[in-house]
Amino acid sequence: MSSMRLLSILFLSVLFFASCQEEKEYEEDDNTPSLNKNSALTGLVARVVQNPTAWDDIMDDNSHFNIVLPVSVQVNNQNVTVTATNDGLEQIFDIKNMYNNDDDIVHFQFPITVKFRNYQTQTVLNQAEYNQLISSLGPCTFLDEISCVKVQYPVIVTVYDSSSQEADSYTFTNNSGLYAFLNNLSDGDTFNFSYPFSVLDSNNNAHVVTSDVAFNQLIEDNIGQCPTYGNTNPTPDFITLLTTNQWYVSYCYKDNTDETSHYNGYYFNFYANGTSKAIKNATQINGDWTKYQDGNKQKLDLSFSGNTLEYMEEDWEIIEYTTTLIRLKHTSGGGSEIDYLYLAKY
Repeated sequence: MSSMRLLSILFLSVLFFASCQEEKEYEEDDNTPSLNKNSALTGLVARVVQNPTAWDDIMDDNSHFNIVLPVSVQVNNQNVTVTATNDGLEQIFDIKNMYNNDDDIVHFQFPITVKFRNYQTQTVLNQAEYNQLISSLGPCTFLDEISCVKVQYPVIVTVYDSSSQEADSYTFTNNSGLYAFLNNLSDGDTFNFSYPFSVLDSNNNAHVVTSDVAFNQLIEDNIGQCPTYGNTNPTPDFITLLTTNQWYVSYCYKDNTDETSHYNGYYFNFYANGTSKAIKNATQINGDWTKYQDGNKQKLDLSFSGNTLEYMEEDWEIIEYTTTLIRLKHTSGGGSEIDYLYLAKY
């Protein structure tokens, strides 16, 4: 074989190998996991698979943990035993609402065991320990569990390691394992759910989800069907909540990009006359807002002067809200494009 022909073969081989490598890298990039710790779906799924903690708020008045049953309590000098089947919670509710001139404080018969959202438990020996625990946890600023949606296992998650450019798969067989994974994600971690798998809705009907969009939509369609729990601090009217607090952007996802950092340092005032103001140091941007009903959806339309806050300008659907958080969504592209805006109390 002539040296010229050998060189030609080697040259073509290098080109072929290089083209294969480029195609492989492109395919890997195309399949790179797209979810992270701040993704809207991550937060929704975490609320689905967490240990439920809001269902007994009428008893412990917080959603950081639930009380492991059975437990004996005293309310307004009346003794109540709450069993493992939740018998007794309604009785506590009735006792608290019987009169307006009593303290409605629930006194536990210690020791008790509490279980946190991450499924860890702690034994509390007396009232002093209980008070210290409540104080250390602070106010509940998160949204409650989504208890009426149930993931059917096994569920496989693919995690992408950006440093090694390799993907690893993990199989989860229960809620506690999947919650631990989601709750311990670090900045820079990315992952994907491996579809399809089955999810039960609020009526226990099974649905096979095949994408992030479908999974997200199924959860959000059922949030309003989940039970609401007796609470001594009910969420106020939306307009009252919006106009009596200052807010900042805790999450903004627009056009498949996390734009949250774009709003760092801004806080927002919404006034009862329909105007608003965004403030960052010496900068002030005026705006307008309108809340209205669109079919069966409540919407919040936001607009601001200039284009600095353009990613916020949308007719947002009000998904849910608490005294400290407002969660908004905008859907376009026939439901395939979803943007999110979360406003947190400043």
